[in-house]
Amino acid sequence: MQVVILCGGSGTRLWPISRALYPKQFVKLFNNESLYQKTISRNAKLADSFAVVINQEQYFMGLDQLDEMKLNTKNSYILEPIGRNTAPAIAMAALATHPEEILLVVPSDHLIEKQSDYEMAVSKAVELAKTDRLVTFGIKPGYAETGYGYIETNGINVQSFKEKLLSEKGGVDLQLLGIGRNGHVGFNEPGSLKNSRTRVVKLTEETIAANRDQFVDEMIPSEALSMGIETILEAKSLVMLATGKSKAETIKYLLNHHDDPDCPATYLKSHSHFTLVLDPEAASRINLKI
Repeated sequence: MQVVILCGGSGTRLWPISRALYPKQFVKLFNNESLYQKTISRNAKLADSFAVVINQEQYFMGLDQLDEMKLNTKNSYILEPIGRNTAPAIAMAALATHPEEILLVVPSDHLIEKQSDYEMAVSKAVELAKTDRLVTFGIKPGYAETGYGYIETNGINVQSFKEKLLSEKGGVDLQLLGIGRNGHVGFNEPGSLKNSRTRVVKLTEETIAANRDQFVDEMIPSEALSMGIETILEAKSLVMLATGKSKAETIKYLLNHHDDPDCPATYLKSHSHFTLVLDPEAASRINLKI
């Protein structure tokens, strides 16, 4: 198993101890040990190798602190010129490893004191991952916190992710969207319901085929994390862009149907501020009368 350490924090929290070029994960606050080093120690027995996703300005700091620990593991680094948050960092780490490798993705700034409980949770997660599942870890909140979202579960199955932060911060002002050839929007594939929320979705063979040239064969994803239709409709304004002749039939269908689960993009037409922008080829199947 490879452990991916997300280490690109900007250091804005815990100021003034933590700063942009010396973020909190590298500050040695615990008996001359940093949170980054504690993360490595916590996972050293579990990992065959480490992949550290890190800002290029902090590379030598991360390299030196890992070297101090004198571990007998294979280590690699993915350098970010600019932070793009969690999902792109995980995607780059996944693309850089063997497609059959199990990845354990962890932040570099967590403090976990009960090692035995942590190892037990990881062990259960690995067994689930071997059955082609995406696994997430969570803790039961002790109080409401607007800075975090919430996972809704049914047993071990994730039902949805509640975007608490979005609603508390006033929501999304403008959402820019594309449309798939089968009418999917945001990877809400045909059959998606209008009340769907953010969730992991299975991609259809048509969607996989349409995006095949973007990936090396063995790395083509079969699942995606998608905002749900209901989540998308909560934005104040929606703009959909469609280009190319391959989208012409889909656009014609979109304009002639409403709230059709076979073409999830039709749900968006019920939004009070929905704008559709087409190039001539995408609009070529529309019959306009003036």
